[in-house]
Amino acid sequence: MVTDRSERRNAGGRRRGLWSGAVTAVTGATGFVGHACAAAIAAGGEELVCTVRARSDTRALRALGPGVALAPAALDDVPGLTAAFAGCRAVVHCAARASDWGSRADFERDNVAGAVNVVEAAARAGAGHVVHVSTANAGGYGRDLDEDSRGARVRSPYSRSKLAAERAARLHAARRGVRLTILRPSAVYGPGDRRWTLSMLERIDAGTWPLLDGGRALLTPLYVGNLAQAAVLALKCGVQGTFLLTDDVTMSWRQFTARCAGALGVRPRTRSVPYVLARPAAEAAALLGRLARLRHPPPVTRYRVIRAAKDFHYRCDRAKGILAYRPDRDVDAHLRACADWYRSIRPA
Repeated sequence: MVTDRSERRNAGGRRRGLWSGAVTAVTGATGFVGHACAAAIAAGGEELVCTVRARSDTRALRALGPGVALAPAALDDVPGLTAAFAGCRAVVHCAARASDWGSRADFERDNVAGAVNVVEAAARAGAGHVVHVSTANAGGYGRDLDEDSRGARVRSPYSRSKLAAERAARLHAARRGVRLTILRPSAVYGPGDRRWTLSMLERIDAGTWPLLDGGRALLTPLYVGNLAQAAVLALKCGVQGTFLLTDDVTMSWRQFTARCAGALGVRPRTRSVPYVLARPAAEAAALLGRLARLRHPPPVTRYRVIRAAKDFHYRCDRAKGILAYRPDRDVDAHLRACADWYRSIRPA
């Protein structure tokens, strides 16, 4: 049974004593990445506090067992976050606005100000370590990039806000004496991802998945279980710094698509679209979307075109060396797990 934070803190006997040990807070735990991190931490026997919004679906968190407590708190609610983090040794900050569409103000509020608020609340609550989940895109894109590389900038509100969030959180953590570990995951996929993974599998299954310029661009995918492993290692290590995360596997979009099709048991049926045509189409769609004040992204966006046409190729050597990160490199097994999940949620 999962209970709320106040109920757990007021429980008597053996249950009360658990909160005096190692407790970790996780923000965004009802989301794809946050839930994976929460599950990995709970599997290690650690007590958890998961911040949730008032209307969050917490059913998946309830399956994690009795060592998980829920604490209502939003990213703009520093007192609420402080109360949630009370008694915790560390915070894993996964909550974010993750989309390729939206206003700059919304991204700055949720991602930049939100990250600073989490660090501030951790400092007030006495949680001395924050693990901040960012994105590899914050460092730009290109080939063979590491944490010190300067890749071409991704000109999207999301990527810009995540880089700004890193900088703001780093400055505030230094002022408040909080250790900050920044994780930069690359292209995250896995069961439970109803955005990219689900959309990709649906379109590959239907034979409508496009490849830009023949799918030659390189990517370094990251299975969500490997990301969760890295979060656990960061908590154990407690080191400050920035770490890129991948499956330690490089492939082209054509290769990745073929392996997805293999996991689904279908023949790869793709269509190649030239980048020189896709880019202006995305620009036009963005302009029309802004004029129409669309709340949801148009079918094609500038970010998606860049993501599919350019190399987003990263190295995870630093994480392997300092965090002892050892990713499971069996991409085919990961994609089979994705395919099994996809089949399980499809209408009969």
